[in-house]
Amino acid sequence: MSRTRFVKGKIFETVGGNLQYYSEANITESASETYAEKSSEKILQAGNPERYQNKLENSIKGLAIFRRKNNYSSKPDFGFDWYAGNNYGTTYNEPFNYDDDKTLVSGRDKLKKEYASVIQYMSIRKFGYIEAGKNKGRSIISIMDKNYFVPWFSGFAKDEGGNSKSYELDVFFNIEEPAEGSIKISSKNESIEVVFTDDNDISFNINESHPKQFSKTVKISFLDYITEDSTIIISFHKKSEEEKVEEQKQKESQAEDQTSNSISTVFVTAGELMGILNIYKNSIEYNVVFRYVKVFFKGWVYVENIKDKVYVSGASNGYQEDENLIEKERNLTRGIANLKTLRTSIIVGGNAERIRQNQDLIRKQESELLSLKSVMAQRKLISTALYNEQLGVMNNKEIFISNNKSDLINMFSQPLIRYKEKAATNYEQLEIDVKEMDSFFDDLKLKKSGASHFIVDDDDEEANSGRIRNKINKAFKSRETKDKKELIVFLLPFGIISNVKNGLILLGQAEDVSYNADSAMLTPQADASTFIHEAGHTFNLPHTFLKRDGGWFSEGIKIEQGTTDNIMDYSYNLKNKDSNPSNNVNVLADKFALWKFQWDIMRKDPNLVEIVKK
Repeated sequence: MSRTRFVKGKIFETVGGNLQYYSEANITESASETYAEKSSEKILQAGNPERYQNKLENSIKGLAIFRRKNNYSSKPDFGFDWYAGNNYGTTYNEPFNYDDDKTLVSGRDKLKKEYASVIQYMSIRKFGYIEAGKNKGRSIISIMDKNYFVPWFSGFAKDEGGNSKSYELDVFFNIEEPAEGSIKISSKNESIEVVFTDDNDISFNINESHPKQFSKTVKISFLDYITEDSTIIISFHKKSEEEKVEEQKQKESQAEDQTSNSISTVFVTAGELMGILNIYKNSIEYNVVFRYVKVFFKGWVYVENIKDKVYVSGASNGYQEDENLIEKERNLTRGIANLKTLRTSIIVGGNAERIRQNQDLIRKQESELLSLKSVMAQRKLISTALYNEQLGVMNNKEIFISNNKSDLINMFSQPLIRYKEKAATNYEQLEIDVKEMDSFFDDLKLKKSGASHFIVDDDDEEANSGRIRNKINKAFKSRETKDKKELIVFLLPFGIISNVKNGLILLGQAEDVSYNADSAMLTPQADASTFIHEAGHTFNLPHTFLKRDGGWFSEGIKIEQGTTDNIMDYSYNLKNKDSNPSNNVNVLADKFALWKFQWDIMRKDPNLVEIVKK
């Protein structure tokens, strides 16, 4: 054990090693504590204690656990990711639990390594630690003989106006055996400033009677951009017996109104590690440019309960009728006119039977013409209604995008990507003439459910949403002069029934997960979570519950569907609908978080515009 103290102008330090003399200029930072500038005397180092044993023994027997604040889900404008397995005895209700085999199905050991400290901390005395370089082996930190899984934090260093940004986190303290001393928070990067906001200080004092479980708010401020991943640490600094004795003497002197002539002893102790937070580098930011495109279908489509195809107008109102029906109308009108002319000559001849037959034929053809005009009027009404439906959907989507844009901005803030728009007030339009498309759109059929129409194929089976997306994408890109670094969101005028028998409705779909994916489509039924989820897919983010193309972020890791608050999870699990209640899993409905491995993936996307800040 090593202890350093200043006593009456001299510093005595007992450590293993040779005896050496140091001047005041030699006094440097040790175990993250700076020796106070108290002595101009030489330093005598003496003693030969037992050799250091490679084991850290925290005298306080406590942990500090960083966690996001309760209101994080309402505005997650920074990233926070942690391994919510062993909850370290906290009373905090973790949103998901990786110690539960129903949540983390496989790959627990591999997943744990995602939460290793970026800086390796090594004990240097019986009590205390030292920074020992980068943790390239991704070894797990151990505190109090327990694995300590280090969470990740990411945040912009400055806002778009160049002003420094600050963020707040909670820290939960779980202390089995309190001790007398101080708990300190410090950053391993000079560009990061941290403070306990409750105390407006970097430390606070505790003693043996302090509550064993309590929370503090931590404020993290960026003074500048950081170019490497770093850490924030919380440590305990024990009050030694000598310090207690001296404090008691000072109190007694003050009580007796006496002034001590001796120089106060400054005790410097190595910190005992209680908690760590990884800080994601933020010296490189990215922009993602969004384009919103309203898609209008134009041309002849089948409509449920209508025999022949109906003309659907596109972005501008207009109506066309089937040429066969128009020709039939002409023939009936012409035929009726001819029969009426014939009736005049028949009446002159006085042939009663021929007059009766002529009248019957006129009535029959007039009835057919009336029925045909009724059908044509109905078709025109349907066509007009479909035009108004498309227009109404697009107006609603503008409101939808406006209302949910903040969620998209916050999603991209987590991996330090800034949301931009090509034109904040203008929505582009894409009119697709189904007559000019291939046979798939020739078979396009609209099936009504409630107040909305849905796309199915002509056999009332599920619509091939992938083909619809590809055709829309192809039609859009055919008019583009060059490939751009943008994300295109197509707003569809009609819904898509993906499975008629099961009644499954598609809310949205992105291009196949790849770095080249740059588009997604939203149906009228899409909600905010679908909007965010599909945008994530375009950045090569697979679902959290399934491996895509043979790989996940780490081979072999599988998390049960629906059990996390991750954006790339689903909010349901079919196991909860089967006949065996023991299969049920804890499903979380709200999806708003991204994990550190997802930040890494998104920042590699070639559709992003890189901005180097430092």
